[in-house]
Amino acid sequence: MSCRLLGADGEYARALQLGKAVKNAIKTRVGIALRSSVGLAPNRLLAKVASNMQKPDGLTLIRPTDLPDCLHQLELTDLPGIGKQMEKRFHRAGIFT
Repeated sequence: MSCRLLGADGEYARALQLGKAVKNAIKTRVGIALRSSVGLAPNRLLAKVASNMQKPDGLTLIRPTDLPDCLHQLELTDLPGIGKQMEKRFHRAGIFT
């Protein structure tokens, strides 16, 4: 599911409410056996990264003003599409962060 929110900071509060509502709906309909992590960010790639930052059962918001600082702690393999083999190729090319 994706949702586009633009504009004022008040919309971040609304986005967080929406994220909590999604998590609660999953918990209500499926039960506590399935935990969910929600990521909210300026684009889908960053939202995916955000959802992985607080696994399991997290809710993470990345604002444009949080960038790029919030990404400095990430490993290459924290990015979608970069697995162990791709990481090895990056390392051979001298890319580590």
